[in-house]
Amino acid sequence: MLKMTHVEFIKDLYENEKKSLRTIAKQTGHSVTTVQKYAYQADWNQPEKFKPQREFPVMQEYTPTVDKWLEQDEREPLKQRHTIMRVYHRPRDECGYTGCKNIYRQNAA
Repeated sequence: MLKMTHVEFIKDLYENEKKSLRTIAKQTGHSVTTVQKYAYQADWNQPEKFKPQREFPVMQEYTPTVDKWLEQDEREPLKQRHTIMRVYHRPRDECGYTGCKNIYRQNAA
């Protein structure tokens, strides 16, 4: 990822000075594909691609509890947060969850 000053320079060369992508690449030392990516980008404030969540009926009654744990994890240091396996084991051991761990992995991805 380039710094914004480099990106703005590439955009300026492409849009205002009407230089070709190959010329900009030679001038800046970046590859043509990198220059193309930044020269063609119109809006830098685009929202991230939304991945719709799938429904998992087995998890529905445990989801609020797991969400609460994960919200608490956001305030914890990285090393003390739940792993996917721990998020699977806690409902199984504490709440009686009987589903498989693959649902947790698919939901977390």
